[in-house]
Amino acid sequence: MTSSQRRQIRQSLQRILDDPRLNRPVTNWSLVVPMDPTSEDEGWFHQLTAQAPFPCDWKGQLFWDSEASKHAHVIDYYLRDGKARLEGRVRDLQHLLDQPGTPLRVADISGRWKAFVPRSTATIPITAMSSRPRSPLLPYGRSRAW
Repeated sequence: MTSSQRRQIRQSLQRILDDPRLNRPVTNWSLVVPMDPTSEDEGWFHQLTAQAPFPCDWKGQLFWDSEASKHAHVIDYYLRDGKARLEGRVRDLQHLLDQPGTPLRVADISGRWKAFVPRSTATIPITAMSSRPRSPLLPYGRSRAW
């Protein structure tokens, strides 16, 4: 880990410790980076977080690989053709709904709807971690390059 990366991590932890806008106590803090710590990095991290009034942990590459294996549909959506398949299904339904003057009948969509619902709900990624995901698996949301 570079000195610049360590500085960024120190500043991140310090922001949590000093931020007066937090209206609840911090219950834990996770360092989320796409790399596993070396022995030296682990020692540095434990020393850095030793005085924190809450538990701190490092979520590195091994953690994210494990998460990816549990949520393969998210990887498919972002990095393979899952997004294109979902968009195609939505386009098909939108086409049916956009025909002016033609009432939509159950028979028009029943076959398409059955094909759409089970697969589409399995491919829509939902993250509950934060409003700004910083997963190294996703192609957006990272504020700094590692």
